[in-house]
Amino acid sequence: MDWIDYKGAKVITIDYSGLSGQELLDKINNNHKEILRLGEEGNSALLLLTDVTDTRPDKRILAALREHAATDGVYILASAVIGVTGMKKYMMNFLNIASPYKSKAFDNEEDAKKWLLVQAERNRS
Repeated sequence: MDWIDYKGAKVITIDYSGLSGQELLDKINNNHKEILRLGEEGNSALLLLTDVTDTRPDKRILAALREHAATDGVYILASAVIGVTGMKKYMMNFLNIASPYKSKAFDNEEDAKKWLLVQAERNRS
């Protein structure tokens, strides 16, 4: 996880690209812990930009994401995801049903950042 500044909006970037299996699960779990820590420190409107290009999620990944969304979701304002193709589209739709925040898929990083900026501006007003 890294922080970037996009036109005044602080965005957390998460790179899962190319990961699968236990390596992907471990990174998801570690990022979940970090989001909870940030939330407990008072960050309650986090913006996430996640790259899932060429990931190979399985049932364990879906279960972890679903479980984490219920607890870290209260700290997340919006989530933009790039690299959502094939089965990942169905997984994302399923997770959006169970999550207190919505994730939106994008074809490229720039469009994702623009959308996150709009979400941040709406939250301020």
